[in-house]
Amino acid sequence: MRFATGPSPLAKNGSQIRRDAPVRFQAQPKPGKPPNAKPSGIDVALFLTPHEPSVFIEVKALGKLEGVLSQAERQLRDYNRDNQALFSIITDGQTWRFYHSAARGEFANRCFKILNLIEHNLDDLEQGFAVFLSRIAVETGNSEREATTYLQLSRKQRAMEDALPEARRRVLEPPFPKLTEALIQLVAEGGISISMEEAERFIREYGAQRPPQQQPAEPSHLTREQPEVETSQRSRRRSTHDDRIEMTWYDHAILKVLFEMGGRALRNEVHKNIKQMLQTQGKFTPDLERPEPNGAIPWKHRTDARRNDLKDKGYISDRSKRRVWELTEKGQREAAVLCRAKR
Repeated sequence: MRFATGPSPLAKNGSQIRRDAPVRFQAQPKPGKPPNAKPSGIDVALFLTPHEPSVFIEVKALGKLEGVLSQAERQLRDYNRDNQALFSIITDGQTWRFYHSAARGEFANRCFKILNLIEHNLDDLEQGFAVFLSRIAVETGNSEREATTYLQLSRKQRAMEDALPEARRRVLEPPFPKLTEALIQLVAEGGISISMEEAERFIREYGAQRPPQQQPAEPSHLTREQPEVETSQRSRRRSTHDDRIEMTWYDHAILKVLFEMGGRALRNEVHKNIKQMLQTQGKFTPDLERPEPNGAIPWKHRTDARRNDLKDKGYISDRSKRRVWELTEKGQREAAVLCRAKR
């Protein structure tokens, strides 16, 4: 079984599946451990030259990788101390985890690529194995360059995840920076540079993975200023299905969604989050999905109408395109007050 789960993806990439080089099974690392140490061996080692390993592969039982991952990473760390390979791989046959052995930091943080033979597209799988395990890619150095690029992206991802909670706190305090600006500054303080586009994409994707938000906070000064939240006659005439939902709910929900997504988001992304909030809070009824005579979906129409009103009041930029909604400085401050009240 250990033999079967390892070789098949390797055979198409220039590695000969046999007992002699370039593939060795249960290869022993160089001596260096105490005489009484428990003997251990690398399950599979790939060699470009007879004495210099290029890839170490640790094979685990099918479907059991998650439970032994930390142990397997320690094993590969120790193997590479004795005789370092360019790459290290942990696999149970279905999942293949690639590590850059020479990278800095904890071994677990050196993982730059994960391939899953069942879940991933066949073309992506073939390309992944070819880029990192084909003989020519390793010989020319292309595989190492690609791994370094992937690893740098992984480091950026971890840096942004670590910095995001503090970035959210900073936007609640003067001078009320945008979430993207706070995130870029915090990540830079850690020695990693990210672009505005990378920050926006991370916040957008991270926000999409978060659980649906809870009930928006009690109305802030938006509620106290009655003209700010009164429904326009046009909006009141067009809406017939969701009168039970107070108008200020939409105002607060839109502001908070945009704020959580970095102050700027596509219209359909705002709609998606608003629907999740309605469902989570028990406000979503069949009537909200029933088209009006003009074909409009009530909850979407109300969201768009409130966006237009917030734009008229200066909370959403009047320069925003219809597909992209963006908070103004006034909107950022109001959203920050709402989030602070929630806490």
